[in-house]
Amino acid sequence: MEEKTIELRDEDLLNGVEVATLITALMNFNERHKEEADEQEKEGKNLIFGKYYFETVINHGLLHKLRKIANKEAIEANEQLKNCKL
Repeated sequence: MEEKTIELRDEDLLNGVEVATLITALMNFNERHKEEADEQEKEGKNLIFGKYYFETVINHGLLHKLRKIANKEAIEANEQLKNCKL
């Protein structure tokens, strides 16, 4: 697969508020998924996506990609983004 390079201008990068909004949404989604997974397990249902599936996807994929499109100030100001871990 050919690697593609895209040049982003500073104004194209996400700022701190935008980064915080996206990460908060990801964290809320992840927590809700874990709660639903617990409920389904108690009911004896088989889970399509395990309890930690989305947390793994977020930590090992989305946060790394989000770092590439966030400005330096946003990365330094956000612990989850800085460490790539919810």
